[in-house]
Amino acid sequence: MGPRRERLPVLLRSRARRAVRSTARWYLEHEDWWTGILSGEYVRYYGEQYGARLP
Repeated sequence: MGPRRERLPVLLRSRARRAVRSTARWYLEHEDWWTGILSGEYVRYYGEQYGARLP
């Protein structure tokens, strides 16, 4: 196996770690977005907007 191929798993793990950190940072910076989901606020909103059309 050549040096490039041996480095691939390390590179993929590094990219995965960066992606997880980036995602976590986004959620921390946008708490107002996800707290509405956890509180059930979005369910009430869709119920008001779509009423009986919801499955």
